[in-house]
Parts: sequence; structure tokens; C-alpha cells
Amino acid sequence: MTSGLRPSPETALVDANVFYSQHQRNVFMTLGSERLFTVRWTDRIEREWLDALARNRPHLLVDQLRRTAQMMRDAMPDALVGGYEKYEALLTKTDPKDRHVAAGAIACAPSTVVTWNIKHFAADELAPRNVTVSDPDAFLCRTFEREPVDTFAATAKSFSFLKRPDGRPNWADYLDILARNGLEDFAALLKARTPKEDSVDDADDIPTADVK
Repeated sequence: MTSGLRPSPETALVDANVFYSQHQRNVFMTLGSERLFTVRWTDRIEREWLDALARNRPHLLVDQLRRTAQMMRDAMPDALVGGYEKYEALLTKTDPKDRHVAAGAIACAPSTVVTWNIKHFAADELAPRNVTVSDPDAFLCRTFEREPVDTFAATAKSFSFLKRPDGRPNWADYLDILARNGLEDFAALLKARTPKEDSVDDADDIPTADVK
């Protein structure tokens, strides 16, 4: 896996609409933990995805969601961005509902806002402040192209967190899950570099050192 001495090449300010998805959240947190990039968010972003899940999926227990958020904070104690509010007034072109997200990215710049709402962010307003915008699929593809071996290995690790005792899903199923969750191009890159055996049922069975 990755070396703890290697500096993270990019900072991702991850929007609530990315963390809302369990599978996207799992991938970004795992790859961030493996130092393929630095994951950041704000208290307001955290509240947004927690509130959205509680509202749209009432079967999920609020305490369970809060534990998940706390586990994320514990895993990345430096991830939470503070002092971003002062930048919101500088943003006149970005959608008012997303200015707090852009402000968070400015507070930890140079950074990339990773969001599905790209059109809500004014690139020409953010570029002078060392902030770019990317959708999650494109961001992960760039990460893969930069570090294919370690990105493949880290994604296999995220798969191992999801796999159930009964063996489901297998690796191929997992790639389909990622694709259905909007990470189509990223899943295709992973699939193209997966060994050609009939099936891969365990993350430990996926060779990573020979990935080119």
C-alpha cells in the first residue's frame, strides 16, 4: 500500500452530495486514509449529508448516522475545516446554497471541490483563489491515472469493508455498485486492470503489485 511518508498530491473538499452515498463515502474515506489525497469537509457539510439521510431514509437510526460521522472525524482528525465563513461574502457568482462549500475549499486551498453540483460553482471566481471543481468520478479517475497501483489496492480495501460474511458482493458486483453510484469511469478503470480469472471473491485475492 501507500507509504506514510509520501505527501498527499491533492486536497479534496468533499461536498455533502458525495458523502450522502455510502459507497462514495467509503471510497473517498479509504483512499484518503491511504494518503492518495487529503479529504477535508466542514461542519456544515457534515450536517447537510447527515440531515439529508435522516430525512430521506428514515429507517436509518440518527444515532447510527452520528456514530458514522464521529468515526470519520476520528479517522481523519485534521479533516474538519474551520474559519471558512469569512470567505462566503467574497463569492458572488457561486450559487448561494453552495457558497459555504466553496468557502471551505478556499480555507484549505489549494484544493478541489468534489461535488456532483459542478454548475453551482463559478470556476472563474474560484480559480484565482487556488480552487478547482471536479465531479467525484473524474477526480477518482485522475487519482487512478496518477497512482494506479495504490489506487487499485486502496479500492480493494474499501471493497473488503463492504463484503459480508456470506461472500457477497464479490469484486465484480462491487464494481457494478460503484458504477451505479455514479463512478462509471472509475469502475471501468478498475475493471480493465482486474485479473482475468473467472471471479475475484476476496480483496486479498486481488493482486495489486503488478497493476500497470
